[in-house]
Amino acid sequence: MRQFELHPPVVLTAGNHDLPDPVTAEGLKRYRSIFGDDFQTMDCKGKYLISANSQLWREAPQSEQDSHRRKLHESLELAKRKGQPVVMVTHIPPFVTFIDEPDEYFNLPVSLRSDLLMQCEKNGVFVWLAGHIHRTVQRTSGAITVLNGETTSRNFDERPAGFRLLTVYPDNRFEWEFVALAQD
Repeated sequence: MRQFELHPPVVLTAGNHDLPDPVTAEGLKRYRSIFGDDFQTMDCKGKYLISANSQLWREAPQSEQDSHRRKLHESLELAKRKGQPVVMVTHIPPFVTFIDEPDEYFNLPVSLRSDLLMQCEKNGVFVWLAGHIHRTVQRTSGAITVLNGETTSRNFDERPAGFRLLTVYPDNRFEWEFVALAQD
């Protein structure tokens, strides 16, 4: 069994089990008091990582939605100015199967999906990591590869519990390796 050691920093991404659905001001306050900011960025070995609260791209207080969109826009522009490729991390993927699929519980609303993907691609996002769908899927939208990996709880595609180790190389190629959890 392969052993892993985590080294800070650790980035958390808010999901539907962390916040009420729809998102409320009280739920956001509670989340932030326990886990900290629900929008984070960091430089990581020449890449720019953006962790956004995709729960706010659904039903949430308008002021929170506006603030989050502004932070995302500013962060993407900063990464572009710095010439850094971007890894986007959210709980809800932009789409599950194809970009113009109808709205459903497992994807972002079609009303913002195309715009969001276009803005991300224009500003250097090349990998988008997501959770939420509890199955393993890899698909593309333009230059962006969207990855959903196994969970450490229950997978709807009957894959074993585990996680994906993403290794990104200087030229933005990546490997996406499955690591199974030890079974008792």
